[in-house]
Amino acid sequence: MTSETRRIIFSPEELIQAVSKLRRDEKQPLPESRIRGCKVESGEGPVPQVSLVLDPAGGDGASAITFRPTEIAVALIKFCRLKRIPLPKRAEKSLGVDQGRIALVLHLGEH
Repeated sequence: MTSETRRIIFSPEELIQAVSKLRRDEKQPLPESRIRGCKVESGEGPVPQVSLVLDPAGGDGASAITFRPTEIAVALIKFCRLKRIPLPKRAEKSLGVDQGRIALVLHLGEH
């Protein structure tokens, strides 16, 4: 039997947009600090660690905010829906890292 794996790789800007929108929708805004970028690293095991790099001179003085993998996954799935990127409902969804960028990995079992 055949199976299919698909990786959707997001730019840093798309990741920031996805997380910002999710936080606004859930009424949990990001800190007032200016977002300088994002950092995606392979965490412990297969789960990547994602954080937004903040300007510590503004807002609450924090230099970064780290997110749970489930929060990132939800943000990316909602971003795909918003941008009309098709995602198979029955696919197993997980996160990965591809050259320092976050990837949504979709695995469809045997066809």
